[in-house]
Formats: sequence, C-alpha cells, structure tokens
Amino acid sequence: MKLFKKIIKFFKGEEKDIPLDSLVDSTRPRKLGEVPEMAITLGMIQPDHYKIYNLCNGNYDLSHISEEANLDLQHVKKIVQKLYRMALIDA
Repeated sequence: MKLFKKIIKFFKGEEKDIPLDSLVDSTRPRKLGEVPEMAITLGMIQPDHYKIYNLCNGNYDLSHISEEANLDLQHVKKIVQKLYRMALIDA
C-alpha cells in the first residue's frame, strides 16, 4: 500500500528531485521496498523502469545496470532520476 501512496504523490507533484548531472557512473542506487510486477499491467510503471528498479540493489553502479539492462547509460540515468522522484529508490 505504501508503494501506491508514493506513486500517487509522484503524480500529484509532491516529489523530491535529484539533479541528473549528480548521477555519476559509479552511483549505486538501491530500491526502497518492493514494486509488484502487476504495477506494469496497471500502467503505474513502465517495463524498462521496472527492469532498472529491480537492478537497483545497492551492489551495482549505473554502468553495470546499463549493461545488464542493455540500455544506454544516459537513458538509465533518466530512469533512475524518475524512480528517485517517485521515492522508489535512494541514489
């Protein structure tokens, strides 16, 4: 239930922000809680965002996450920024 409250806060604009340029390749984001896969079906999170979210375990840096997800590093940084705004990860 906490997850849905966080997502609602995001859509209402009650969000925190992290500057994109502060995300360096060695940043090791970690998720704060769990997002059920059903959130994709409900349109609450995009599939590539969910993939990145699940790789944010605090052990991997952005470069490694980018390689694992087979996505461009800049795209991964933007996704991490969005996930941070939604209070789903800590970077």
